[in-house]
Amino acid sequence: MRTFPNLHRLRRLPILWWASVIALAFVIGSLVAGTVSRAEAAAQRYEGVVHVAVAAKTVEPGAIISAGDIRYDDRPRAFLPDSPTVDNPVGRVASSAMVAGEVFVDAKLAPGGLSSVAALLHPAERAVSVPNSKVGLRLKVNDSVDVIGSFGSTDETALTLAEAARVVDVSEDSVTVAVAKSEAPRVALVASKGHVSLALSSFAR
Repeated sequence: MRTFPNLHRLRRLPILWWASVIALAFVIGSLVAGTVSRAEAAAQRYEGVVHVAVAAKTVEPGAIISAGDIRYDDRPRAFLPDSPTVDNPVGRVASSAMVAGEVFVDAKLAPGGLSSVAALLHPAERAVSVPNSKVGLRLKVNDSVDVIGSFGSTDETALTLAEAARVVDVSEDSVTVAVAKSEAPRVALVASKGHVSLALSSFAR
């Protein structure tokens, strides 16, 4: 009896098909198992993975953290900052600038209850406001300025009251600068009795 080659191939095709499917499934399973195994090994190597709050976008100093500023991500514990992480920073004030993806930690946030201005002050600093109408500069928070004061109308009476003071607040009416505790009384005195100018500088103390 004559056997047709094409009919013989058709009989063998289902066997080859299922053999291929089984082989492919085995290969994929091996790859997945290997990936999971490597991920678990990496997690153990980096002391496990932690679910933490990170900045969803750039956060400026003095900003009050809102829900839109936060997202959550898994990070290796070994790569986390030394400062304790903050699970829910909503309502806290940023004491330093933060970039997108940076983990929220206590060191970058002011203690609860502080205002935006107070959050930016170092322990040895005091905040003093001067009239914005007399400044003449477009300043922003964290700019560095020299505070220059005078009681008269001539340049000879002008004195530098504070150097490299940090701007901690800007409004339509006033500019608030952080100066050393020892500088605050004379800056406040000249601001109330005389004339104060702010000169933009290139660095902060």
